[in-house]
Amino acid sequence: MTSASAISFQIFTALVPFLLFAFALLGFLDLGDVWQKHIATHVKANVSPAMFTVINDTITKVLASRQLFWMTAGLLVTIWQISGAVRAIMGALNRIYRVRVNRPWRSRMLVSTALSVAVGVSLLAAIAIVSGGPLLYRHVGQPATAGLFVVRWGLASVLMLVAVGLLLRYGPAERRRFRWVSFGTGLVVGSWLLMSIGFGAYLTFVASYASVFGNLATIVVLMGYIYLSSVVFLAGAQVQALVSLRAERATA
Repeated sequence: MTSASAISFQIFTALVPFLLFAFALLGFLDLGDVWQKHIATHVKANVSPAMFTVINDTITKVLASRQLFWMTAGLLVTIWQISGAVRAIMGALNRIYRVRVNRPWRSRMLVSTALSVAVGVSLLAAIAIVSGGPLLYRHVGQPATAGLFVVRWGLASVLMLVAVGLLLRYGPAERRRFRWVSFGTGLVVGSWLLMSIGFGAYLTFVASYASVFGNLATIVVLMGYIYLSSVVFLAGAQVQALVSLRAERATA
């Protein structure tokens, strides 16, 4: 739980600089209309009016000015925060797999930075394919739309498997065997999908979080989801470690 808290905190604090970087990039590429026409309506429907006003004003300023600053500073801060989450994952995986070898400081920094970039690109590509894919073929009729839906989610699933597999393979100080990495990757992603479905059902049918937290509901829900995702990742790695240990003892 402590490791999950550290991981989720690092990821949560990386969201703001990343979003500022992303919208600065949209402004630099003269794609500011993407926010107003496609993204803002979805954000407005899921946050309070006061929070949407703050978000909209901030993004509008980023789109209009200081694009170069946030394209550089925002990206660097995002990579640093995500690499911190990766280092927390590396430490947790060393304990889970009972690895006693410690990487030198320089090696830890290089590996965590490389993993943060690779994993971040994979996850962002998965999100972009699922969320932005329909914008490319919205005028396509059936059954092409259904087929493209399956293709989108299939590609996104592959990218998620790659991201989790990279962490399980290269995160520990000692590399794991490929077959156990594959097993653990499938276990983590499958568990995460079930958790996401359950969490969404809870928010839709059970919780009345808006009346409890008011304007902070969106932040609280996002923090809770990131924390549960971290717990599921580490729990899947722990189960995989126990299964692999038992299998290795049985064949010894």
